[in-house]
Amino acid sequence: MNYYGYMEYRTVLDDEKMNVYDASEGFTKGTMFKALYDPYKNYLPKQPTSMTEKGRLMLDVQMYCAAAHDFALYLDVFPNDRNVIKLRNEYLEKYKNALKNYQSKYGAITTSSITSWPWEGNK
Repeated sequence: MNYYGYMEYRTVLDDEKMNVYDASEGFTKGTMFKALYDPYKNYLPKQPTSMTEKGRLMLDVQMYCAAAHDFALYLDVFPNDRNVIKLRNEYLEKYKNALKNYQSKYGAITTSSITSWPWEGNK
């Protein structure tokens, strides 16, 4: 902790071992960084699940997007951290694949993924 009571981010990751959660646990806990997770009282976070394939695919999209975003936020402060750049790129690729997989089965979920609007008809 520094003078202001904030955790020094450089203590979150070191070069010998990455103190990060996998995407699933990071999504559940709200952070990819183990040192930044602060549980609330006796609350145990519950892993989100889905009974349908569509829901499971959407969870994958959300999980990988959140992981890539969390690493991107870290890189705003430490843009030259090669370990985190590599992790962000890995999760960004997983996000893109999960998004492509979901959209190939269930349609676009972002406006940037739409190739034609429904009222335009098939071209």
